[in-house]
Amino acid sequence: MQKKIIALAIAAAFAAPVAMAADGVTVYGSVDAGLQSRTTQGPAGATSNTMGSEVYNSNRFGIKSEEDLGDGMKATTQIETGFNTATGDAATVGSRGIGVGISSGDHAVVLGGNQYSTSFKVINTYDPLGYKFLGVTGASSIAIAGRHDSDIAYTGKFGDITVMANKAMGTAGDDSSSNAAVGATFKSGPINAGAAYSTAKPAVGSEASVTQMTVGAGFNFGDGSVMAGYATMTTKGASAAMENAKRNNMWVGASFNMSSKIGLLAGYYKTATTASVAVGATQNEATDVRMVVGGTYSLSKRTKFYAEADRKTTNAGGAASDVVESGYALGLSTTF
Repeated sequence: MQKKIIALAIAAAFAAPVAMAADGVTVYGSVDAGLQSRTTQGPAGATSNTMGSEVYNSNRFGIKSEEDLGDGMKATTQIETGFNTATGDAATVGSRGIGVGISSGDHAVVLGGNQYSTSFKVINTYDPLGYKFLGVTGASSIAIAGRHDSDIAYTGKFGDITVMANKAMGTAGDDSSSNAAVGATFKSGPINAGAAYSTAKPAVGSEASVTQMTVGAGFNFGDGSVMAGYATMTTKGASAAMENAKRNNMWVGASFNMSSKIGLLAGYYKTATTASVAVGATQNEATDVRMVVGGTYSLSKRTKFYAEADRKTTNAGGAASDVVESGYALGLSTTF
């Protein structure tokens, strides 16, 4: 039934493009599929070859509308759904976000579910790969949460500075399990920078609240750019007898356009994690280091071939040995 609903929506969208354009409705999306090979090294190592979905870019089908209310105000709606190109399966309608809002000039407020978190949006401005190749970079997991349900989000632009804030309501009808964040980005000429601070309230009966801070910057030199960022997250111990758990992320990378058709990119991502343990016990640090290099070849403004090679080194901490995994992928991505 879900697939039929999506199919009917797509058919309707393309059947009456003139009427939809008149009503301020836009249909958009992206489709990505690639061939992937991954090898785990060591005595128990193995290689797997698969058809990957969303290797370079996230799959999505969306509909958004904009209605002029007069006096510079507009009403906006957006529904975005994900799907798997390898299996043909579609997610629940609105799985990638659904919301309704009001905008006036450079200010907008949106209410909805599965909305991008403030930290996710801020980090996107200084992720060197622009949230591409997420399966190997793990960049989307750096944010305190990628998305929030029952969310109220504000965005305002003040010259070169964009301010963001959100409040995700608690699931129990109170403030438990709620999230709140503020963030800002700055862009002027070749320089961009950003920072965000987020908090997550504990669930009922728990003391495990979460706080996160992130900061980063980038420099665009015409045909390319370099970017770097840092994020630290602390989860309060579930009781006074437990140490806080911590996770620190740092990343750096670059992109370069060799020509109007060929682009190159590279990124380095490191995560260091200490788990919550009893007060006085040793907190072993686990590390995860990911490196990726890739390239794209544009067939048109909407469609491109891509290739990537990556290496991931994981250490669980203590006396554990490194686990090394490497891989590569080739694929095709298009947008509409």
